[in-house]
Amino acid sequence: MRALGAAALGFLLVLLQTRFGVRHPRALGVVAAALMGAIEQLLALAAEGALQGRPLVTLGAESPINLGATFAMLGVAVLIPWSPVWSAFASLLVIGEYVAAAVITGRATGPPFDDKLMLFASAGVVAVVITAVLEQRRWREFFQTWALAAAHREAREREKRYRSVVETAGSVIIVLGPAGSITEFNREAERVLGWPQAAVVGRDLLTSFVAEGSRATVATDIGKALAGEPTGAFEARMLARDGSERVMACGTRRLVDDDGRAVGVVLCAQDISDRKQAEDARLALERRLGEAQKLESLGVLAGGIAHDFNNLLVSVLGNASLALGELPPGAPTRQSVQRIEHAARRGSELTRQLLAYAGKGTVALARVDVNALIAETSDLLHVSTANRAVMTYDLTPNLPAVEADPTQIRQVLMNLVINASEAIGDADGTITVRTGVVELGADTLRDTQHAPEATPGPHVCIEVCDTGCGIDAATAARVFDPFFSTKFTGRGLGLATVLGVVRGHRGALALTSTPGSGTTVRIYLPSAGAPARGEPRPAPAAPPAGEGREGRTVLLVDDEEDVRVVTAHMLERLGCSVLQAGDGREGVQVFREHARMIDAVIVDLTLPRLSGDRVFREIRTIRPDARVILMTGYDDEKASGALAEAGLAGFLRKPFSVGDLEKALGEVAREGD
Repeated sequence: MRALGAAALGFLLVLLQTRFGVRHPRALGVVAAALMGAIEQLLALAAEGALQGRPLVTLGAESPINLGATFAMLGVAVLIPWSPVWSAFASLLVIGEYVAAAVITGRATGPPFDDKLMLFASAGVVAVVITAVLEQRRWREFFQTWALAAAHREAREREKRYRSVVETAGSVIIVLGPAGSITEFNREAERVLGWPQAAVVGRDLLTSFVAEGSRATVATDIGKALAGEPTGAFEARMLARDGSERVMACGTRRLVDDDGRAVGVVLCAQDISDRKQAEDARLALERRLGEAQKLESLGVLAGGIAHDFNNLLVSVLGNASLALGELPPGAPTRQSVQRIEHAARRGSELTRQLLAYAGKGTVALARVDVNALIAETSDLLHVSTANRAVMTYDLTPNLPAVEADPTQIRQVLMNLVINASEAIGDADGTITVRTGVVELGADTLRDTQHAPEATPGPHVCIEVCDTGCGIDAATAARVFDPFFSTKFTGRGLGLATVLGVVRGHRGALALTSTPGSGTTVRIYLPSAGAPARGEPRPAPAAPPAGEGREGRTVLLVDDEEDVRVVTAHMLERLGCSVLQAGDGREGVQVFREHARMIDAVIVDLTLPRLSGDRVFREIRTIRPDARVILMTGYDDEKASGALAEAGLAGFLRKPFSVGDLEKALGEVAREGD
């Protein structure tokens, strides 16, 4: 009976683990409790009958084996996952079996029955309590499991949302570990930098993907982020797979775990390469526009100075030359007057340098062999350097010719060599002049100071390099400004003139310098093709003294009374009769009235009422063979360009002396003859 009962109970327990048992645990629990109670009562009846030799129906209710019923109730309460109500039902079922057995055997009264009933009832209560406790624990575990599952679901959803945001973001997002190695690399990072995620995960960001010049900035910001310090936006250059550099606007943020410990850094970046390039182009355009406006303003200023200042110098120089003509060779004041004349010419040279800087100076173009020009100027360059400076030359043979004004190119060389010599000072040093042919590209041209008309292409390069003190970037940005000097006030037109001459030749200029290491200036002049052939042109013969001036009548047209007075005195000194006019209209009228007797006309370019070039054209209309000399202190190229083709007889630059005026009149007389 025990074996059969044990087998039945074991079967029920096994059945409880099956799908049916999982679905119907209560039914199996009730069956198990009832079966255990029945088996216990049968065993109790059998045991008592065997011990006392009484009939089966009269024994069993008082057997100690009835205590096994308590285990039936308690075991079912522990093993079966059900509610206290079902546990109470199973307990009542077992107790009912005991009462039924007692009633059948006639033992339903008396203390033994009451004691056992009390024991069974207590066991049932304990079973219900155990069931309630276990159910509460099961509910607690259920809610914990439910919350954990919900948390896992939420974590998975957050992970999906995070992945979606990261992968579809329009920004480069790179996640770094505490050591700076890459752990995540989104699609935008793959697109911008060209690297697949599999190729970058685990690699160090700084050494593999950040340009050397930006590594310190990026490393500092990442360090601040890991330390929890506030960080700001910054720019960095990152290396793409194709070797190019991308300019990125970056920001970092620290990643922390649940305990607040730093576990990494998120680097967010925007590719601003195109915007940066456009911004640089805009700034370059603004810089060129500002430079052009500055040059235009300076050109207007220089033109005004050239006109007004040179008119003053005409009076100074003219009167000085007249005074020299009247003084005997041994006069004590003669030297003082010569100094006045020299100072006036230096004042005129100042206006020429301003005009050259503004790109409005005279340019007499010719095919020039740069090497030959440097060789011709080498002696003068040598005497212009400091005693301890050594001149060296590295000239590339067979250079193409350039279209240039030889005088102005010599002036450029002189200014650069003198500047290099002053940079060396009293120390030992070397000044090297090099030449070569350079294919000047658009990018290189953009980094130079150049004329608006400058274009990429083959250029002849003249380089002057010294081993002097050098200059810093701030000074280098200003060295070509007029009157800026690192030496003393009153200097500073030398390099400004160099820049103006280069611009006037449609060239470019670049300066590189390092404090303590010297300076290099490169001049780029457009190539004119094949090497120049040095064929010296004969200089025009000077007219004999006094040729073509005695007894001649000259019409002088100028709006400045001082200029008219001194020029008329000089003409009279040369033996000429002078007619004067104070403006263009008056000059044309005077010429019309005395056209037959006037041998030459000297007219200022800038006149009120009627400009000098229009006066020239109207005079030529009145008398086509009239010989007109144009005088100005501004721009002889502008004055003599188109007018020379129309028959302009000559040009007289202000200020001028009696000798200059005599030479101009002699050339006109010779051409007329």
